[in-house]
Amino acid sequence: MNGFDTNNILQCAGGTATWERCFLGLLSVMIIIAHNQAGIADAIAAEGGAVNLKWRDHVSVAILAETLTSLITNPDLLCEMSKRSFIIMTVEGRKGPDHPLVRALIGRSHAEA
Repeated sequence: MNGFDTNNILQCAGGTATWERCFLGLLSVMIIIAHNQAGIADAIAAEGGAVNLKWRDHVSVAILAETLTSLITNPDLLCEMSKRSFIIMTVEGRKGPDHPLVRALIGRSHAEA
């Protein structure tokens, strides 16, 4: 599972650090805390790269505990989520500075590469 075990499930928001977690294949349970995070969280969860519990106002301790318990007791799902989150960050096998998202973040256009 990319060197991670059940002690490495992150509870996090759905902001821009989500892309870094995906690039590393880190397992994430996301809770949306701002409107600009909704699209990112929904997209990653739709691809199977994380669990999106949606808006913080609707997430209780019981829901979070149930979600974490479900994940911890299903190592195959954890492994698959890790793989899917990493795959999200690859485009036609490109990683690192060749990835379109990385280029956008550092201000390099496709033409400059």
